[in-house]
Amino acid sequence: MKTKKWRGFLLLLGFVFLFMVGCGAKTSNLPDKPERSVVDEAKVLSQDTLAYIDQVNRQLSQTSEQYQIGVYLPADLKGFSIEELANKVAKKWQVGFSGTNNGILLVVAPNDRKMR
Repeated sequence: MKTKKWRGFLLLLGFVFLFMVGCGAKTSNLPDKPERSVVDEAKVLSQDTLAYIDQVNRQLSQTSEQYQIGVYLPADLKGFSIEELANKVAKKWQVGFSGTNNGILLVVAPNDRKMR
């Protein structure tokens, strides 16, 4: 009887471990906070557009409101819904200045035709 309980416990522990490893793998696929304002994994923006977004972001961050914009264009949704992906990237990047809470993250997945 005790052996069955231990087997069940070890089996449950194994499933929990595999679940945690799987969740960590999905999260590790997210990009780190970029030096620029934009991460274009989908490769749809031109260099001129990337430079323009950076320029606008610099100008906005120098205003008294200190707005900051982040733009993420993933090649795919990495197994998440668009809302989940946007929330995870927003938490990782922490767009905006502390104290002002004036940051915005735009996530556009052109290959999946979704945005948030």
